[in-house]
Amino acid sequence: AYDIGLGIPAEPLFRSYNGSKFLRQQLQSIFNQNNVEVTLNIRDDGSTDSLSLKELNNLDVEPSINFSRGKNVGVVSSFFQLLADSDSCCEYFSFCDQDDVWVEGKLNRAVNELSKIESKEPAIYFSSVEFVDENLQRLGVSRHPKQLSFNNALVENVAYGCTLVMNKAARNLILKHVPKNATMHDSWVYLVVSAFGRVIYDPAPSVQYRQHGGNVVGGQSNLFTSQIEKIMPFIMRLREDKIRLSDQVEEFLGVYGSALGQPKYALANNFVSSKSSFLKRIKFVLSGECRREYWLDDLVYKLLIIIGIY
Repeated sequence: AYDIGLGIPAEPLFRSYNGSKFLRQQLQSIFNQNNVEVTLNIRDDGSTDSLSLKELNNLDVEPSINFSRGKNVGVVSSFFQLLADSDSCCEYFSFCDQDDVWVEGKLNRAVNELSKIESKEPAIYFSSVEFVDENLQRLGVSRHPKQLSFNNALVENVAYGCTLVMNKAARNLILKHVPKNATMHDSWVYLVVSAFGRVIYDPAPSVQYRQHGGNVVGGQSNLFTSQIEKIMPFIMRLREDKIRLSDQVEEFLGVYGSALGQPKYALANNFVSSKSSFLKRIKFVLSGECRREYWLDDLVYKLLIIIGIY
């Protein structure tokens, strides 16, 4: 275990894209973190607004910030590039969105929990989030997950990427293969680490998660609209150029399948192979092996699997 008071090196991985409006506030909340030595790794994902570029250019003189600019490759590829470019001398690594605000003590809490785990074991920490409006007025808090397991990770991501912190063993494991078919960066991380390591959940919010026109994710939706929001990603992935959940699991099996124990391998393989026929999809759904968190969401997901939208 580590003495938190010594200041453990941690590296937030920060993707920016046309984010001048909230950029400074988020950066301040990162550098207000206590009892950790923070090195911030920023990648600008091809911003086009002049205000963002001006803000980012001003950061180049900060000694604790590593800044790079690249072409626009999107959220998933940008975060994996940041992870690949991260400093292996750091002990912990965290994803960071440009328009949120970190709660004081976020990294300290994460490190305190992760440091209880053997350093060779891959582990991630994530927490609930507080939903806020553009002015940081409270809207609500995310629901607490009921299960953290490989079975759940195959069909759902419950680990909010903006709260996620990983140890070095998890970073090294993930960097063995940067995926081409990840539905999202945090979804892939949750899947990999739940298969081979430890997943820690903190019910206390560590991030104020802004809900605005550029990133609304349904934090304050009613039951009906919440389900519509969850169905739409499945529908959108019917397009040939969209990555489906089954694509992610299939790539995961191709990379890590030989290292999985038999029960986990069989479970993942059943999920992927169910694509081949209607009867296999019915059998997989009725097995109840994989479940999403909430009953209505789980029902919708199973219906979509039956009709082949996954």
